[in-house]
Amino acid sequence: MSNKARWEVTAHYRTDGNLVGLRFGVEELAEVHDIIEQGPDWQALDSIVIRYVGLPNKLTIEETRDL
Repeated sequence: MSNKARWEVTAHYRTDGNLVGLRFGVEELAEVHDIIEQGPDWQALDSIVIRYVGLPNKLTIEETRDL
C-alpha cells in the first residue's frame, strides 16, 4: 500500500479452500473499479471492504458539519 493512500481496500475472493483477501491502497475510490476489473475474475469475488485511512483523527458526522 502506498504512503499516500487515503483508502485501504480488501477484496475477498472465493477459492476451493477458503476466502483469500487481496489488500491494496488507493487515493481515489474510482481506482477500485480498475483494480477489480484487472482480476482475479470478478465472478469469484465475495466481498469488498473499503476503509478510510487518510487522516489520523477520526471525526464524527457531527464534527464534520463544522468543517
